[in-house]
Amino acid sequence: MKQNTLDFLCCPICKGSLSLSIRKKLGEEIQSGRLLCDSCSEEYRIVSDRPILMGNNTIHNWLSPIDEALNPNEITLPEGPFSLLRLKRLGVEEAKELASSQANQSIPDNAFSVRNDLKQLQGKIKYIKSGKWLRARDRGKKWLNSLNNPSESVKSFLSLAESRNPDSLLDIASGGGSGVASLADVLPAKAKVFSVERDLKCLWIIQEKFKHIRKQANSESIGADVRQLPIKNDSIGVVTSMMAMQELLGVSSVLEEIHRVLKPGGSYIALFNKEPWVYDMIQIDQYKRFAKAVDMYSGYPDLVATAENESLSLKGLEEFIENGKEYCLVEFGKEKK
Repeated sequence: MKQNTLDFLCCPICKGSLSLSIRKKLGEEIQSGRLLCDSCSEEYRIVSDRPILMGNNTIHNWLSPIDEALNPNEITLPEGPFSLLRLKRLGVEEAKELASSQANQSIPDNAFSVRNDLKQLQGKIKYIKSGKWLRARDRGKKWLNSLNNPSESVKSFLSLAESRNPDSLLDIASGGGSGVASLADVLPAKAKVFSVERDLKCLWIIQEKFKHIRKQANSESIGADVRQLPIKNDSIGVVTSMMAMQELLGVSSVLEEIHRVLKPGGSYIALFNKEPWVYDMIQIDQYKRFAKAVDMYSGYPDLVATAENESLSLKGLEEFIENGKEYCLVEFGKEKK
């Protein structure tokens, strides 16, 4: 983590300012240290040069939003894509009741242990940072090929973000980082690029991709939950997400956080599937009933309505059909003061 990144960071819980304690620094990169909230005294760690701004009991692995809604206290393998088969097996009404009962329960201590899992990840982190992970199985070549040959929808997504000429950009739910690395690649070198992802093992993959395209100097991957962004109010010019909507539980909370961190007049640019993908595993209307009940993505019209409720106004829409699937590229704006 670069020290000037602290200018953008805040406590994800109370949004208070953070004090930095450096344990080890190599050049401009803080290798290890701590971030202490000046307001609530919550402490966060910098591990192997990545800031991890999430509580010790925070979910920090990929978990389908259906599984998270039904049992947020357990990491479980999905039953089919997005655990659609689990939803079908339970039935929508039973699943809604189960999700409602889980929503009011607090996560017990040690349900998840960020610190323990970070210790177990050290070998993999070292492997990724060595560059061997990206070279293995031609991952780097395949990624660079996709970087240089994007689909029409991705081209438009990148072009729209670039046209806004932001001095700062935040990509949320970045996954393996191909989308945010593509954004960093098209933006000017002076632009600050942040990626927020809660799946811890992805952080070093994302940062390695920044390094591979020589954009690591102004680009940071941050471990955090997108429903509790560790980013200061009114600090980001453009927020982006690419194919992340159906991966999220708590869409309204995410949009509320996006509105909070955007500068007045800033934009949220999102590329996503127009309708939820159900892979013929469940009726689309049944899926949408459950999605609406638990605040998951339920389709483009509902997303626009939720965004407007969070004071994000629709500025533009472009639609694409690629390989028989419909996609939406939208831009929402935060009102200027």
